[in-house]
Parts: sequence; structure tokens; C-alpha cells
Amino acid sequence: MEPHNAQECNPVDRQTISDFGVQWTHFPDPDSSGWFGGVNGQFKDQIEPLIHISEIKGMNVCDVGSGMGRVVRNLFEAGAARVTAIEPSEAACSTLRANTREFEKRITLICATGEHIPRNNFDLVITLVTNKFSLDRL
Repeated sequence: MEPHNAQECNPVDRQTISDFGVQWTHFPDPDSSGWFGGVNGQFKDQIEPLIHISEIKGMNVCDVGSGMGRVVRNLFEAGAARVTAIEPSEAACSTLRANTREFEKRITLICATGEHIPRNNFDLVITLVTNKFSLDRL
């Protein structure tokens, strides 16, 4: 199955995706060194119950619900070789693309819902912030 965009979702999901994504046009700063503490801050707290940050080096990772790209940037900072970023909101995709431009040769951006993750033999698939929206669908 091909990934589908938010327009193909039911009206409530479509509105939720739209509302959630618009925030990234108002707060687009991808700098994760301040409030989030960079790769050794909140990202480490979220990921290390599952995998040590050092193990990400060289991995092909899929991030479902990439928002503005903060986690994507953390993955690259941790040494990921490639990242597939999946984000259903058109508004957030635009910000995500701008915030990850320096990694454009190593990132695949899919502006679609995450139910249909591409079958790319990922080493790791994460949904650190969006699992509350997607666990019943994956």
C-alpha cells in the first residue's frame, strides 16, 4: 500500500493532523540544545530505555511523526546514516524540510500518515512523541 496523506483520513483525524502541524509554523526553531538539551537531553531520556544512543551510529532509522525535525536532527547528531521522516501535516512537512536541509542527501521525507511505513529494512523505527496518536494504527 502507498502512504496516504491527511486528506484521505476521516474528518476528525484530518483536523487533528492539521491543528497539530500548524504549531510548527509558529515555533519552527529546530535548535534542540536549549530546552530539549540536544542529543544528551530529552532525546536520551526518551530513547535510552530502548536503545543506547551509541548504537544509533550507522543505522537506517525511520521516525514516524517527525514534526519540525527535532528528533530527526538528534538522530543525525547520534550518528544515524539515514533517516526516513514521516509526517502527516503539510504545514509541518514544510518546516521539517527547511529544518533538515543540511541532511538532504541522507534523509527521505514522506509527507503522509504513518500507517504504511515503507518496507526499507530499517534498523530502528521510532515514534517518540506521537505514539499516543498512532499506537492503535501501527
